[in-house]
Amino acid sequence: MSEERSEGRATFLKGVIALGVLAPWLLFSSPEYRQFGLLVAMVISLGTAGAWAWKRHRPLTRPVLLCFTGLAVCFQASVIGGVLSGEPAWETVKLTLCGVVGILGIAVATDLFLCSSKKRSVVLTAVGLLAFLVISSYLGYLFSIEKHIKIGGYPEYLSSVRIALIWPTRILMEPFGQIGWEHTNLGGFYFAVGILLILNGLANGLRFAWAWWLFAVMLGVSLFLTGSRGAWLMLGVALPLVLIGRNWRFWLKSAVLIFMSYALGTLSLETKIQIDPQVTGGSFAAPAPATNSEHNVGALLERGSAGRLDAYRFLWDELADSRIFGTGLSAAGKKMRQLTHEHSSYLATFRCSGFIGIAGHLLIIGTSLWAAFGHFRKGVRWPLIFLVAVLVGILFDRSNVFALTGQSEFIFHWVAIWIPVLGNFPTAREASEA
Repeated sequence: MSEERSEGRATFLKGVIALGVLAPWLLFSSPEYRQFGLLVAMVISLGTAGAWAWKRHRPLTRPVLLCFTGLAVCFQASVIGGVLSGEPAWETVKLTLCGVVGILGIAVATDLFLCSSKKRSVVLTAVGLLAFLVISSYLGYLFSIEKHIKIGGYPEYLSSVRIALIWPTRILMEPFGQIGWEHTNLGGFYFAVGILLILNGLANGLRFAWAWWLFAVMLGVSLFLTGSRGAWLMLGVALPLVLIGRNWRFWLKSAVLIFMSYALGTLSLETKIQIDPQVTGGSFAAPAPATNSEHNVGALLERGSAGRLDAYRFLWDELADSRIFGTGLSAAGKKMRQLTHEHSSYLATFRCSGFIGIAGHLLIIGTSLWAAFGHFRKGVRWPLIFLVAVLVGILFDRSNVFALTGQSEFIFHWVAIWIPVLGNFPTAREASEA
C-alpha cells in the first residue's frame, strides 16, 4: 500500500512539474516568454520536488546521463560565450535557467505520456485536431479566407496560394495567448509527421485502413499546398525508415498516396484560380512587395532558398572571432543581414554556443538516435521515424533549442529526443502476450 502511495505521489509531482512548464508556454507565448522570469521561480519551487520524483520513479540510465552531459556542455559553452561577448550576467543566468527547466520539464511531460495508460485518448485527440486543421484550412484556402480575416502581422510574406493551415492555427492559438502563426512551414511540419506516423501505423495493421489512407492523402494535399520544401525533405528522409522491410504492395500504396497528393494538390490550385481568378493571374505566384527582402516569392515550390542556405555562410562569417564558444544565448534569434533570424535550430545553437555547443548538441542527438535504433531493431519504428523527421525539419526552421521560447519547434525537438531515451517499448509479440 505504501509503495502504491509513493508511486502515486511521484506521478502527481511529475504532473505538477509538467503542467508548470507547459502552461506558461501556452499562456505567455513568443520569444518574450523567456523574459517573464517565471521559469526562474519554477527552478526554485519545483526543483527539489522534481529531483525527488525523478529519483523515485526513473533511474538515471546511461542514455539519460549522456543527454545530461550534452546539456551541460551546451549551457556551459553558451555561458562562457556570453561572458566573453559582454552579455549581462543576469541575462546569462536567466536564459540558462529557463532553458534547463524547460528541457527537463518536457522530459517529465514525455515520461508521463509514455507511462500513461491513456495514450490512446491523447492520440485520438491529436488526430482530431489535425483533421480539423486539414479540413478547415483546405476550405479556407479554396475560398480565400485571407480576404476576410487578418491572417498575420506580416502580410507581405504571405502568398495567397500557400495559405493552407495558417488561419485555423491562428484561431486555435489566440485563446492560449500565442502569437498568431504566419508561416506555412510549420503547417508542413505537422502534416509531414502525421503522414509518416500514419503510414507506420498502417504497415503495422491499423484498423479501418481505408479511412487512414484517405486521411494520409488529405494530409499530403495540405502539405503540397503549403509549398514547404523543408517538410517534403522531412518526408523524403524519414519515409525509407517506414518502407524498409515492407512488402511490395505497401510500397505501391505509398507511391500512389504521394502521386494522389500531388495530383489533388495541383487540382486544388486550378480550382482556386477558377473560383478567384484575381489571386495569381494563373501563375500560382503572389506579387513580391518592395519591403519583402527576405523571401523571393515565385511559383509554388520554386521560390528559391528564401535565404536559408545563405544563412550558413553568413553566420560563419559573423562568428569569425567567436566560433569556439559562440556569443551567448541572448544572441540567438537576432537579425542576420537580410534575414530576420537564423532559420535553423542548428545555426541558433552554433551562434549562441559555438563548436563546443554543437558538440554537446550532437552528443544528445547521437544518444537519442542510438536509443531509437535499439527500439527499431526490436520492431518499434515510430520513435526513430519521428526523431529523424524532426531533426531534418529544424535544419531550416527557426528555434533555439537551448533557450526556452514560445516557438513550438522547441517542444517538438525535445519530445522527439526524449521519447527514445525514456521509452521502454514492448515488441509486438510482448504486447500481444501481455
